[in-house]
Amino acid sequence: MAQYIPVSLDLPSDLLCALGHAAERVRCAPSDYVWRVLAAHVGTTPAGPAASVGEALACASDWLDLQRRLRAGGHVLRQRDGALMLMSWPLERFLVPLAALGHRTEDLVLRFGAPFPTDLPFRQTAPARFRHRAA
Repeated sequence: MAQYIPVSLDLPSDLLCALGHAAERVRCAPSDYVWRVLAAHVGTTPAGPAASVGEALACASDWLDLQRRLRAGGHVLRQRDGALMLMSWPLERFLVPLAALGHRTEDLVLRFGAPFPTDLPFRQTAPARFRHRAA
């Protein structure tokens, strides 16, 4: 598993602004965008996820099975703004929209026969009821 180490960069304000706009266009944090650009140009590109995601998708029988297979490869799916995003696991850093790898959410919904399971709101259980004794 990769170890992440925080670093700081001195950037001119116009470059920092352009970085913010570029990251916004692909719906990720500027730090994740820098990580992707550096990985692509230094040679440790996360292009590997395409192969492992394709294999997980080919073998998965449902959404839960797909998430298990993806996690085994260091990835996970999360939904953002109605689109599925491939994230790293366990740190959940944005990698790429699933659609960019050629996999449409609609096709997976049809295949698995269910929509992508999103986080359900917390439900409190009803308080226990007590029997009243006649005094």
